[in-house]
Amino acid sequence: EKTVVTADCHLVTLMDVVLGKLEITTTHVYFYDKTSSNDEGDRIYFKWSLSQLREVHFRRYNLRKSALELFLIDQTNFFLNFEHPNIRHVVYKALLSLRPPNLLYYGTRTPQELLKASGLTQKWVQREVSNFDYLMQLNTIAGRTYNDLSQYPVFPWILVDYTSEKLDLENPAVFRDLSKPIGILNEKNEKAIRDKYDQFEDPLGVIKKFHYGSHYSNAATVLFYMLRMEPFSTLHIQLQAGRFDLADRQFHSLPATFQAMYETSNDVKELIPEFFYLSEHLVNSNNFDLGKLQFSKETVNDVLLPKWAKSATDFTFQVYWVEINRLVFYYCAYEGAVDLNAIQDPIHRKAVEGMINNFGQTPTQLLHDPHPHRMSREEAQKKVAGRIMSTLNVGDIRAPNVFEHPEQLKTFFVEVSPTIMCNFICCTYKGNFITALMKVPFQCLSNSVTDMLGFKFFCKNQPFSQVNTFGNNSKYKTVKGLWSPGLHLSANLFLVTHDAKFLFVGGYWDNSIRIMTMKGRTITCLVRHLDVVTCLDLDHGGTYMMSGSFDTTCIIWKTLPEPGGLQNQCPIDNTNGTSFGNWSFGMLPNGASNNIGAQPLHILYGHEDVVTCVIINSELDVALSSSKDGTCVVHTVRKGHYVRTIRPLANNPHHYTVPSIALSEEGKIVLYARIKKDCGEHFLHLYSINGRHIALDCLESRLGHMTVCGEHLVTGDVHGSLVVRELFSFCEISRLSLYRPIACVYVTKAKTHILACLRDGKLIIVGVDKPAKPRGLFNT
Repeated sequence: EKTVVTADCHLVTLMDVVLGKLEITTTHVYFYDKTSSNDEGDRIYFKWSLSQLREVHFRRYNLRKSALELFLIDQTNFFLNFEHPNIRHVVYKALLSLRPPNLLYYGTRTPQELLKASGLTQKWVQREVSNFDYLMQLNTIAGRTYNDLSQYPVFPWILVDYTSEKLDLENPAVFRDLSKPIGILNEKNEKAIRDKYDQFEDPLGVIKKFHYGSHYSNAATVLFYMLRMEPFSTLHIQLQAGRFDLADRQFHSLPATFQAMYETSNDVKELIPEFFYLSEHLVNSNNFDLGKLQFSKETVNDVLLPKWAKSATDFTFQVYWVEINRLVFYYCAYEGAVDLNAIQDPIHRKAVEGMINNFGQTPTQLLHDPHPHRMSREEAQKKVAGRIMSTLNVGDIRAPNVFEHPEQLKTFFVEVSPTIMCNFICCTYKGNFITALMKVPFQCLSNSVTDMLGFKFFCKNQPFSQVNTFGNNSKYKTVKGLWSPGLHLSANLFLVTHDAKFLFVGGYWDNSIRIMTMKGRTITCLVRHLDVVTCLDLDHGGTYMMSGSFDTTCIIWKTLPEPGGLQNQCPIDNTNGTSFGNWSFGMLPNGASNNIGAQPLHILYGHEDVVTCVIINSELDVALSSSKDGTCVVHTVRKGHYVRTIRPLANNPHHYTVPSIALSEEGKIVLYARIKKDCGEHFLHLYSINGRHIALDCLESRLGHMTVCGEHLVTGDVHGSLVVRELFSFCEISRLSLYRPIACVYVTKAKTHILACLRDGKLIIVGVDKPAKPRGLFNT
């Protein structure tokens, strides 16, 4: 490891601006905090491998083009500001010269060029990305960041009706006219704003004409909305000289805030992304004393909501879909309007910096031409249908989204093997392969030492609906090993890497996790638990793995795919591995040099009984685990810190167990809880990532498996019912009867099909019915 470049800079965070030194070596990036030096030197604030770097973006800070924002593969990001743009360029060139292996984007293009090259707008027009995702991407490309309050991401007001008893989304009058800036939604304000612009003249000729004297997004606006949640509460108190602002000036009522903005041209606050996914910011869960309103003497607590919103969560759900518009503002908010480097007077420069920080910064303008209109849902469906009909017989088709056509779902039967009776355990669709595992009676496999069977089926150029058999037994590969006596084999014990090349398996008598190739050959095993491993999960990026065990603990592992990497493992059980004590090199078959393994990072505690299910999401920095003790425990991924314990609402919570959990990309947690008695009750619970209970549903029978996909929950039970629900309300939108116990459900990445494994060995593929069905199709 050799040093490539070092540079003094500031690490800009939400809470502070840290003076330090950036050091880039041939393998790592370090930041040393100069404000907390000791006898041993500067403290390391962060350190990460170059292989974790995913994106490098040029950024502005105080309207100066002097910053970089670095994004890692686990969504961690760092905002670094340098004293001069030339230093930024040196650091940027040094990073690129090292050729980080996972670097997807680097900032040589302007934001306008990046947006055009991304194809993002076209995807939005064709309804391939949601409004929320589109706006978040636009915020990022334009330079908006969560690390700087003056450049915080911005979302528009989309509704104008905050007084009705019921929100009629079919009435166009409830929506804001997005062709107009927020300041002139009220026509009475438009003339006053135009007159102010026309009549304004700066005697010194420094300040140019402007329409608005305040900004649609600034530090004060963010703290106004986020007052009730830390660390924003602390920042608000700091801004208000050590106390909360007067109650009448706080965000205490949503209808009142909109009405005040609508009636005056001086307040042009837009919204922030949290309104569309984080209902907790509307609730005073920390019980802050926010004072009383001066006129009514009413105590300020939770934010008062429109009458049509039943709760904070209901309000957040109803305003989820948004669009975009453009605004115009005071000159100090614009890129290029102020050159801080040219201001020699330190007092003047500090004053301008303070104005920019407190007033807000307008992001880089991405579009100079009119933004295209979005297709209607019907237009998008017609386009997809036309594509399907034109490619129906040539493969690689784009099938309809199953969640957009819940009333048209059909089931297609797949013959696994006409000669072998088997019980399905799980299946996935990754790397253009259907990968499945099943339990086979011992007598059915001659000369075999296992009762497990796995297979892969390549189906890249073949529509799912044309897959009606998995062919001959040559595709089957055995999964070797001795399972722990009495262990119930479930989908939680197996995981397939995202490239469909490797299989991780738990449940062995020796407490190990086995890593295998998809040809059934064991590469190595990992032993850290003190009892049998009961469940596994892999994060979206394939960087972290999580395991749970009978020993009541969980372990977060860092996967090691790099060539020549060491794995902290036990000796492996084939001749392709060389063991060195507790360290081993795992070699792939056929002389391949790539290794696969995992190194333990954190051991997580908090349960009092067997761990039943684990979920890991490094992007949210969340590690979830459920247990027979009736709890769900939340930890952080990167540091392994305990966050909270969630116990399902019940009269006698200790009588319940939590067999399985699921996590949405937005942080919604689904718990399946049932009473410990065999004939007990079954419930679904929905919680926010902060542990707030949102929804509850009583189930008819025991669940076999469940999965979350976007805003939908798919469940399969022991009576063969495959049910699709809305996530926020658990409202059923589709139900299919498969007549046999369901062991596993899996939704393909494009949301075009649902795979359901039945315990009797059948694989059911669920898709949207089409007018013309291929030959060989079996409808159940």
